[in-house]
Amino acid sequence: MLNETADELYVSNYNNVLVFSNVSQLVGTQAAAPSRVITLTGITLENQGVALDEAQNVLYIGHQGRFNNTPGTVYSLNNAATVTGTVAPTRTIRMVSSFGSPVGIHVASSRLLVGSDADGPNYISSWANAHTINGSPPAAAPTLTPSSAYTQFFTGVFYVP
Repeated sequence: MLNETADELYVSNYNNVLVFSNVSQLVGTQAAAPSRVITLTGITLENQGVALDEAQNVLYIGHQGRFNNTPGTVYSLNNAATVTGTVAPTRTIRMVSSFGSPVGIHVASSRLLVGSDADGPNYISSWANAHTINGSPPAAAPTLTPSSAYTQFFTGVFYVP
């Protein structure tokens, strides 16, 4: 996830999130060290993507949860521009059990889109005012939309021009 304004790249690294600064200055193949590494307190992350809401300064982490962790969860962290180290999530959004696990996430204008890996018809859930949602299942009912409305074959990757 590229934050062009801050010139930072957020990378989902399965067990953590790596943040690289001054990415516009990187040329060619380089061994660049991350400027920040984000992990969650007491949670072995199995993240399947990150999304950044620059306006709200919130980082979202999609988590599968297959190995002794809560499955189908999206964690959010306030102060995304400065958060670093091992931290507790600000909010936890747990998917309903039939949803499966989040495999692709995107946020725009405080609307969180989360793709499902559930067998059968795949869905994309959508929540408005995502920076306020917390719970299991979220109090704000998602809008479930067949992924075919967005793409013919959902792959868990969002492209927003």
